[in-house]
Amino acid sequence: FFSVFLSRPPPHMTFDPASIYASVVEFLGNHQGLVIVVLFLLYQRLKASRPMPEVEGANIAQFTSLAEFKEFLGKKEDGKLVVVDFFAKWCPPCRACAKPYGQMSIAHGGEGKLWSFAKIDVDTAPEISQWAKVSSMPTFKLYKGGEEVESMTGFAEAKILAKMDALAAEVKKDS
Repeated sequence: FFSVFLSRPPPHMTFDPASIYASVVEFLGNHQGLVIVVLFLLYQRLKASRPMPEVEGANIAQFTSLAEFKEFLGKKEDGKLVVVDFFAKWCPPCRACAKPYGQMSIAHGGEGKLWSFAKIDVDTAPEISQWAKVSSMPTFKLYKGGEEVESMTGFAEAKILAKMDALAAEVKKDS
């Protein structure tokens, strides 16, 4: 079968570049929808291959293992406060909120501060996103002592900060 393609073409078959070009143009003209879909998919693939925007000095942990993530969240007794961003590299809103989230982690997280921050790529850590019941991105979840206390779909920095402040005030009142 392949020998047909590997051998020289018969004399009656000529490969005229102009006729090949005309055939390609005719095909593309007759299949515009297919061309648009293929170009869109290639564009999405290219966008997803770019690295996520990052903020230098951000205090954000990333996990792919459910066991490590659960350990990071802490136990009920310790009351650890954690903000988690569930994202996907191909998601435009996720890309848009990456830098503000990084800046939040600098302002509110890190050594000696009340909050810890994490990011979970739903494509590389499906076990974690399934455990957390994440169905859309970006999703932000607040945890206290390993238990989810708040979940928000979409990025509204003021809303997230307000929820963080309310939870922090509750923790300070209890201690």
